[in-house]
Amino acid sequence: MQRYIGQSDVYSFNHYLYGEPYFGSFEGMRFRLGREPLKNVFFLPKEEQAKDGENEAYFLATVWPEPWCYEKRDPGSVREERFPFSEEGFDQAVDWIIMQHDSGEIRIGK
Repeated sequence: MQRYIGQSDVYSFNHYLYGEPYFGSFEGMRFRLGREPLKNVFFLPKEEQAKDGENEAYFLATVWPEPWCYEKRDPGSVREERFPFSEEGFDQAVDWIIMQHDSGEIRIGK
């Protein structure tokens, strides 16, 4: 049975309310998912959790090839996409990460 990236691999939406990103890797591709800006909004009213002052907060999904860590990755090999900071945006971000993996373009040596 082949292991695959799923929503249970990137924690639930509530994890991101604490302002912590998630880092993972799968078959030669590394990825990061986090609320931008990274900020603990767990205790704010629900209607304020997707805001950052006057600006909208968002999910930032990032993928790049192994073996480099996030801080040492080659900027030219990185793909990023923004998604609304909502449960629907979370689902879209996870689906986007899976699509990047399935494309085969973000892998070791690609």
